[in-house]
Amino acid sequence: MNLTFLSPAPRGGWHAMLSALGLYAAAFGCLCSLGGLGPGAIWPLLAGAAAAAALPVLKKPWAGWAALGLAALGLVCCAAFPRRSLDGLLLYCNRLFAASEANGAYLYDRFAVTSTDPGRMLYTLLPVGLLAGTALGLICRKTCALAAALLGLSLTGLMAWLGLLPQLWWLAVLAAALLFALLRGAATGWKLALPLAAAGLVLLALRWLPGPSPALTQWSEAARDRLALQTVAYADRETYEARRAEAQKLPDFTPRPAKAPNEAPSLSLKRPAIITAAILLSLVLLFVPAWWADRLKRRREQNRLGLFDPDRKTAAAAGFVYALRWLKHGGLDPDNRPYAALSPAVAERYPTLAGIYPAMTALFYRAAYSPHPVDEDEAAAMASFVHAAQQAAEAKMSRRARLHARYVEGL
Repeated sequence: MNLTFLSPAPRGGWHAMLSALGLYAAAFGCLCSLGGLGPGAIWPLLAGAAAAAALPVLKKPWAGWAALGLAALGLVCCAAFPRRSLDGLLLYCNRLFAASEANGAYLYDRFAVTSTDPGRMLYTLLPVGLLAGTALGLICRKTCALAAALLGLSLTGLMAWLGLLPQLWWLAVLAAALLFALLRGAATGWKLALPLAAAGLVLLALRWLPGPSPALTQWSEAARDRLALQTVAYADRETYEARRAEAQKLPDFTPRPAKAPNEAPSLSLKRPAIITAAILLSLVLLFVPAWWADRLKRRREQNRLGLFDPDRKTAAAAGFVYALRWLKHGGLDPDNRPYAALSPAVAERYPTLAGIYPAMTALFYRAAYSPHPVDEDEAAAMASFVHAAQQAAEAKMSRRARLHARYVEGL
């Protein structure tokens, strides 16, 4: 079977495909949970999921044509049923507004629609899913981190603006999708530890957010009791006096000033602010370790370029340059001198390397500039020199300098 439209060796292609698919599923799962949509919303979203999964692994010309075709299909769906597509979008927005009001967050004016049939939202989900899946697939072809950051910030802003949260397990799916998209390649345990811990703490915090304040509840009960006592006073004066003495023992309660009948209730922004801060903190904790790990990986690959090359001449020349980097971090000042002229400075700074450094310098010049080969014993000697130079340099460095050399400079 000829599969020429697929990448023959998709370096990172399968990771991009799974990242786009995971981000698509998590995003629309959260949106459906916020809007209270049932399982029937899954079917029109499958086309967008297929687009998000296919575009990252297609070759460049095929991917461009497929993206254009999918985007055109989404626009054609909107144009074929314009009124139903618009009504579906407005009905979904009205659902979000109603959920936000039910949560006691904000008050909204509803959009006017020609029909309140929930089935019209299916005419909106299909083109929106196609366009979103196409966009995610194209962005993940370039960088999954950008797609994760844009999607995370967009959902965070929507949740903060509405004062709503999706179901807890959809938040967990979103955190897992963001983690997978941000941590490219083979993720080791230490690389996953901090983001997973941060996501777990945020989910636990959202799960166990405190309820109503006990003091406020006690004050409201006291106010209700005093109002009830005033009503009872007209029927039984003696009972009123006895209960009034008990009510005076309750904590003092200062009622809020009366509001006009048409005045909107004043709303506290404390809970949305806490939720927004928690989500933003989780995104930062997810993104920063992944970015730092990728940066450190690239710097190490650059510093160790050629060190493990199968060609012994290339490996010997790269090993000498890598060893010299360690010696410089350990305090050796080259002062723009040739490598052969550094023998006195090396002997003064690193006495253990005084006998071997001249021979390794000659081996480096031969490996880098001479057509003569490097045998196996000479390659082994250079490897031993690299190890000895690293140990000698670390012995001269402080603990902070060693950490900086390993985890900042990437040696």
